[in-house]
Amino acid sequence: MWRKDKTPDFWYRLQQGFHPDRDYGCGGDSQHSCRHGGAENHEPADEARAVRVQQDIRALGASLNLFRLDNFSYPTTEQGLESLAVKPGGLPSGANWKSGGYIERIPKDPWGAPYRYLQPGSHGEFDLYSLGADGVAGGTDAGKDIGNWNLD
Repeated sequence: MWRKDKTPDFWYRLQQGFHPDRDYGCGGDSQHSCRHGGAENHEPADEARAVRVQQDIRALGASLNLFRLDNFSYPTTEQGLESLAVKPGGLPSGANWKSGGYIERIPKDPWGAPYRYLQPGSHGEFDLYSLGADGVAGGTDAGKDIGNWNLD
């Protein structure tokens, strides 16, 4: 059974894709038991990935807000999140894009897909989201979409 008192390093490794069942050699072999529950228990890794998505969305959202303060509007859908790292074309007269950008690099979600960005959004001024583990809109559990409109 998973314990909630794991070290911060353990949770960080889960976020980076480490999984004890796989990386400690349990691998779901039904003839061998594992002291930590076997390969069928993937919930903590899914939870860690969901937490990382929420953290990334909050950080990207803060960067988008700074972009708006300096440039009078959010980046367009066409300019995308890349405009946070690389100066986009088509900025309005008097815009003050921050030298060096608003973020060093645009992260990918824990499943290796780019974060989705729409401006204007259907849930607010912009929508920023991950399609989850399944990579398609909608879904449940680990495949659930996580966006700036439904953060915990």
